[in-house]
Amino acid sequence: MVPWVATTLCVAESMPPYETVGTGKFYVSYEENRCLKDCPVGGALCGGIVTESHLTLYDNVDTCCSQKLWWLGSDCVSNSMG
Repeated sequence: MVPWVATTLCVAESMPPYETVGTGKFYVSYEENRCLKDCPVGGALCGGIVTESHLTLYDNVDTCCSQKLWWLGSDCVSNSMG
């Protein structure tokens, strides 16, 4: 009933053990000009848990980059790795 919260986050936070781990999928961060993983900050490529329902999630970083940051070419992936 709160449309601004991503369904995956809502479900994850309402199920035991009440910790959010994210989907492990990738989303675009225009602020950082790269694709980040939907997982807690601190892991490889993790940009935090997606809380916005309007973001599209992709199965891998290459698809995210080619769909959302195509003009960066390989820099999108190398930015994500570094």
